[in-house]
Amino acid sequence: MRAPKTRVVAEIRKEAGVPATRPIDVARRVGAGAGVGILFGVLVAVLSMQRGAHLPLALVVCLILLAACLVPWSVRPRRQADPVPVVVRTLGTDEPVGPRLTGPRRSPSLLVPVVARPLDGSGDFRTVIALKGVDRVRPKDPPVGSLYALQQSEKGFGEIENVPRISQEQLDLIEHLRAHPKAMANNPSVLPIRVGAMDRRGWAQQMQFWLPVLLGGLMALGVIWVVG
Repeated sequence: MRAPKTRVVAEIRKEAGVPATRPIDVARRVGAGAGVGILFGVLVAVLSMQRGAHLPLALVVCLILLAACLVPWSVRPRRQADPVPVVVRTLGTDEPVGPRLTGPRRSPSLLVPVVARPLDGSGDFRTVIALKGVDRVRPKDPPVGSLYALQQSEKGFGEIENVPRISQEQLDLIEHLRAHPKAMANNPSVLPIRVGAMDRRGWAQQMQFWLPVLLGGLMALGVIWVVG
């Protein structure tokens, strides 16, 4: 099998990835680990212990604890800066499409490498976007050089998202780039991209997940043992 000539998405993601070390990321890892531990502990307790008259009450307590573990995932971090409108142009890659699909199976998104030009004049950068609306049966890349009006989530970072409303300035820039494609280079610098909270890197982040798994399981067993 012929090896890919270019691995643009993998290279950008490797170069741009920033470890998830914000307090909200730590809280989400701890909460996810504790939630998994509680579920596992409840399952073990229900299958192995004698069921008492107060077991439903114990399960309700565990359910409340589980809901508390999910609270960090409902908190949306505050932006450090306002979003910046951008126009992006897709790049070519030899990477297979399948491994680049992300999101739910019914409506997947495709990771596509792009060059972005912010409208605030801060300079072009390379990044990866999740292109929605792809055919889930026969997904394929958009034509190289396709132009989209989007927005940079936060200045200084490479995360790109849909823009609520396309501005006339973005439309004008799209027309300009269509007429003068060489006005935007294909290899500017890569901006950092924050990885997800569950993308654990290093032993410390692993412990932030697995230690709460153990504690959550013991806590669930203790609740069912004492209350149930």
